[in-house]
Amino acid sequence: MSNIKVFWKNIETDKKLEKRIIKKISSLEKFLKKDDPKLFFDVRVGQESSSSKKGNNFFAEAKITTSKKTYGAKTEDFSLLNCIDHLKEELSRKIEKNKTKRVFGVRKKAREAKNFIKKLIKN
Repeated sequence: MSNIKVFWKNIETDKKLEKRIIKKISSLEKFLKKDDPKLFFDVRVGQESSSSKKGNNFFAEAKITTSKKTYGAKTEDFSLLNCIDHLKEELSRKIEKNKTKRVFGVRKKAREAKNFIKKLIKN
């Protein structure tokens, strides 16, 4: 299991909720390299102060740091549990998007090399 730190703002710490956060966020490790020594999860959850914002009271934000890239997301909702679920979905979407970009980039380079070789053989 990698390094996961949970920070709380304007709410009491809750072991049950912290376990749920760690479970949800650590499930994202399957998309990343687990043996990466710089893999780090920084999660912040809390409640906005009532004077600063009307509407969505709870927020959850996370930053995933790897040796090559950093991913981040922030969600707001009326329920802290919903915030955590949406946060996980958003982070997994961002990780998958980056993964497909890398795959298509490799395929594009391979296609260009193949066409270059075909041109050499014709001439």
